[in-house]
Order: sequence, then C-alpha cells, then structure tokens
Amino acid sequence: MKNIYIIFILFLGFSAYPQGENDNWYFGDKAAVNFAGTPVALTNSAMSAPEACGSVSDAQGNLLFYTDGMTIWGSDHNIMPNGTGLTGTVNSSQVLIIGEIGNKDRYYVFTTADPYSNQSYTAYSVVDMTLGGFGSTGQPLGDVDPAVKNVPVLDNNGKPITTGAVTAVPHANGNDFWILIPTLTDLLAFQFDSAGLNTAPVVNTLQISNIDGVMFVKASPFVNTNAGFDTLLAIGFTMPVNGSTINFHPFDSSTGAMVFNFHVTVISGASNSFSVEFSHDGSIAYCSSSMNAFPNNVIVGVDILAVFLNQSTGSIFHNVISPNQNIELSHLQRAKDGEVYYTENGSGYLGKIDNPMNTFNGFSLDPTNVFLNGTFSSNGLPQLFPKHPGCVTDIILTATETNNNYTYQVSNSITTQTNYSINSLNIDMKAGNHILLLPGTEVSLGSNYLAVIKDCPASKPSKMHYLMPSTGVQNYVMNIDDIIKATSEVKVYPNPTSNVFNIDIENGDIQKWELYDLSGKLVLQGRESNGSVAGLAKATYVLKISLKNNEVKTHKLIVK
Repeated sequence: MKNIYIIFILFLGFSAYPQGENDNWYFGDKAAVNFAGTPVALTNSAMSAPEACGSVSDAQGNLLFYTDGMTIWGSDHNIMPNGTGLTGTVNSSQVLIIGEIGNKDRYYVFTTADPYSNQSYTAYSVVDMTLGGFGSTGQPLGDVDPAVKNVPVLDNNGKPITTGAVTAVPHANGNDFWILIPTLTDLLAFQFDSAGLNTAPVVNTLQISNIDGVMFVKASPFVNTNAGFDTLLAIGFTMPVNGSTINFHPFDSSTGAMVFNFHVTVISGASNSFSVEFSHDGSIAYCSSSMNAFPNNVIVGVDILAVFLNQSTGSIFHNVISPNQNIELSHLQRAKDGEVYYTENGSGYLGKIDNPMNTFNGFSLDPTNVFLNGTFSSNGLPQLFPKHPGCVTDIILTATETNNNYTYQVSNSITTQTNYSINSLNIDMKAGNHILLLPGTEVSLGSNYLAVIKDCPASKPSKMHYLMPSTGVQNYVMNIDDIIKATSEVKVYPNPTSNVFNIDIENGDIQKWELYDLSGKLVLQGRESNGSVAGLAKATYVLKISLKNNEVKTHKLIVK
C-alpha cells in the first residue's frame, strides 16, 4: 500500500516568503540591476533596448528571461529559439510581462506598436518555461510557444491596436487582472483570467483632444478610498508639432471603468518627453520632463491622491530641476523596494528620487545612485511584474482540481469539501489560519501537494483615504512651462562671474546650496547667501539651492 504524506508547515513572519519576480531589471544598453538587496549592477545582459523592455524572475529571484519587445533572451543570455520577430519596434514605449493564472510556468508577453508612426500592432506571445531545456546552472531556459505567438489584441471594433502603451492592474476579485491599453480615443480594459485574455474590453472614452500619439499608461498601487476608486491611472500623450500631456484618472478595479468625476492634466508645450511614476502608497505622482530650453530636465511632484479626494490645500505640485542638464532625463519606475528610480539617456548610472518623508514637496534627486559598471541606461525601464497586493479571505473548493503548478493563498482559511480531488497535479495551499480537508477530499498517487499555514505575502493598505465634501467638479491643469518660471524668485548675481556669486531670495531662507558641473559631479557647497568660484574651470554649472521651506530652486551659473 502506498502512503500519501500531507505536510503542514508553520511559518512565522513576512520575510521568508519568496517574492523575487522583480529582483532583476534588464534595460538600456546592456544594463541590468539586481534588487534582491542593495541595488547592484549586473554586467551579463545581451540586450540593447532603446526604450521598451521587460524582465521577470522566478519567486526565488532567479532570472527567467528579458525582452525589448522584438526579441526574447533566456537566463543564459542567448536568444530563445523562437524568440525573434515579436511585434515590438525600436520606438515602442512599453512591454508587459504577466504570469498565466493557474500555471506558474507560462508567461504572457504583451508587445506594442510604434506610438509615433502607428507601425506594427499590439499583440501577445506566451513564453513556456517547460520548453527549451535547462541552462548550465540548472535554470529552465524556456521558449516562445509557437502556437501562441504575436496574437493580435483587437479593439472594441475588431481592429488592431497601433499605439505603444500597455500595463496591468490587479482585479478587485483578488485573482484576475485588467490589461489596460490606451488608444487615441479610448482606454480599453481587457479582463485577464484563468482562461487568458477576454477579447471584449471595457471601453472608457478619453476626454482629450489635440493629441497625435500615446506614450505610456501607468497605474498606482492599490489605494484604499471610499470614493469609488482604488487605483490612479496616468496616460501620456504627444501633441502635434511639439509638446506632451499627461492625464490622470481614478480607476475602479472591480469594474474596469475610469471614474470621470474630474481629471488632472499636466501639460508642456516645450517638453520633448514625459514619464510618470507613483510613490509606493499611491499618494504622489512624479512627472519627469525633458524640455527644449534651460532648465532641460525637471521632475515635478504632484499631490495627486489629495487632489482626487478634495483634500489638497494650497499648491499641489513641486518641481526639482535635475543637476544634470546636458543629458536627457527620461524614464521613471518604482522598484520592488518601493523606491522610484529614473534613467538619463546614455548615462552610466541609474538615478533615484530620495523622499524619506514621502511628501510631494520634500524630495531630491540622486542621479548617480546605482553605478551601472560600464553599461548605459536609455529611455526605458521594466514594469513591475503584476501581483495582487493582498489575498482573498477564504476559499472553498468543491470540484475536481483542474489547475496544475498552482498555489492557493488566502488570509484566513481554505476548505475542501466532498468531490474535491487532486489527480497527478502539483498544488500548494497557503492560509493564514487553517486549512480544512473535509471527508471526501482525495489526493491521488502522483500528486505533489503541500499545505502551509502562513500569512499572506502582502496585505492591502489598511489606511482608509476619505473623500472630502466637494465645492464643485474641477479639472486641474498644470503647465510645467509655467512652473519652471517660478525659479525667477531666486536671483543669482553676478552671472557670469569669475569670483564671488550672491544668492538673493525674495521670500525664504537658504538651507544649503550645491554647485554641480554638467556631468552631475558636486564641485562646491555652502550654507551662506554667497560663494566663491575662484579656482574653478571656466564652464557652465548648475546651482541647486535648497530653502528651509523644503523648496528647491535651480539656476545656471556661468564661470568666466
């Protein structure tokens, strides 16, 4: 007689649960960073991605594959046998990698079109990690399933989608996701469940005009509100001739609908490019902009959640000018550590937004946070691998198991009733309090079954954000060009100078000043309202002035 052993394991604490899917970023010109601990550069990438890119690892943090939307490389850094000819282009803005629900070995890779010329089309391909054999380290190499490659994603009229943006939002049901794809007229929300992509999207009409291209779509982490939404979306567009605009909208993950009580628009007629990322709690939106005139590179912090909840008072934005003005400030992306990082096109570093107090007006920029060790960033960073922020409370299983290589995870209990059976399948169950196998449950020989008593790997934020009474619907429009003009409140003279410079502040007091050369190197600093540049090389420098009210002003200073 054969024995089936069911092992119950008790885990205490949070950190033991593997969450390594987002450990490894591959991007730029052969750049890569590992986030398992303190971020550190990797130098094994075979990819040069001008913009769109994506990468994913297994739960233990072992690299699985990475892509530029046109080609897929395996963990051995060789191109997968069927990994070429995807529908992405060199101008595509985003790639999305998401795991198949119910099968931990299969991953959907959503590739997008050229947002400027509408060439190619949005499609998905499936990478199956059981294909392709194993590498020298024993890691599965995987391959693109030839039966599911370059499957077009069609809009609500059955036509191909030719924009360059895609992202995912966890569904409120705790299991599915929404695949969000903006066009020039609509935001399409496709439900993604255990059957794959639902081809009938929820259609959200965009209330915007005077645009000619879609740059990106970004989603905030879950925000717990009583206002009919739980996610904030940012959609970036290009405007005819020149300029960019971003629209922010609240989104309901239970229905796939945007909530059109009002929206926030950030616009710049002088900007070449925009990017957006949300803080770890969704309260702040950071907007990067590369301008056509000095100052070229700016990041604006927006008190975005307070705006949508009618809680904002006074100014809702704060700008910080990058100390690097000779290089394009480009993409923003939140990492698994909750910090927001950014690229400067062609830089040998990965920059970081430092904001220890998590306030929209209290951040600074660290352009040399991660040395890329001889590789270079470009205009893109990988999106986070989509995961649910928490677990459903309870699950009751009553029928024959059809999932394989699948994990059930709940915050409280899992109960199996009569007719539930596992036949030659791999099933894990993880529950915070108890797992109850009632009479009639059957686990057959050849099955791999593990029951674990353990808390969820993450929980939805407990803090509730409340909607305040409104004085009327108001759409906010912020023009970055006007924001930058506020730097005239601080005067630096004489400029140019060969010796002493003075700082004159109309309203406020100096906390400190820092002088950077155009490579981003700090060359001088002080706390007085003047300084001396005697001995410095004749050149243009960037003077960063921090005020005691947490404002940061930046001026160009010429040493002659």
